[in-house]
Amino acid sequence: MIAATSQILSVPDRRGHPYLILPVAFHPASYVPSAHFSPINVAAHTDAYTMWLPGGYATPGMKDVAETGSTAAMRASLAAYEAAGHVASWDTGAPAAVPPVTTESLTVTANGEAGASLLSGASMLAPSPDWFVGMSRVQLCNGTSWLPAVRGGLGLWDAGTDSGTALTSADVATAPPTAIRRFGLDAFPQMGQMYGTWVAEQI
Repeated sequence: MIAATSQILSVPDRRGHPYLILPVAFHPASYVPSAHFSPINVAAHTDAYTMWLPGGYATPGMKDVAETGSTAAMRASLAAYEAAGHVASWDTGAPAAVPPVTTESLTVTANGEAGASLLSGASMLAPSPDWFVGMSRVQLCNGTSWLPAVRGGLGLWDAGTDSGTALTSADVATAPPTAIRRFGLDAFPQMGQMYGTWVAEQI
């Protein structure tokens, strides 16, 4: 499923391996030895559900994940969308260990018949202001069949809800919130690297 300091997740008929590696020098001005990733949230869903979207605005659930690592609001939202038939299945992992790499397994089941062939996931880089890694609305089907494998890199994203500029910055709410943006494209070029990779494979 998602790559985060290393995680594994499988979708009905596919499997994902997340590996999120946090280099000690990724942000030399504020690196802390205890830096880690929060529990990963993963969902197989239809086009009617959006966990997060580049250029979009963080939902209350995404804001909590990005700022505190709390999954409560996102899990409540996932449960509601699941009840409405827009999320086929979802799962939340345990907190990832500090670098370099650990492995965790999660399982979600996609449903092509219901149109739930998209995969999304998110995990906070703690103790950052509102930074996270993940994937958004990844298509696992080519329209007629499941893709043998889908993969990508895990870049670092700013949720646009806190204006802190370092891992240990005090909370500074961004008002009004700004759009979710990728680090390295228009800010903090030294943080534009990939912090892991993810791959979803047919099984």
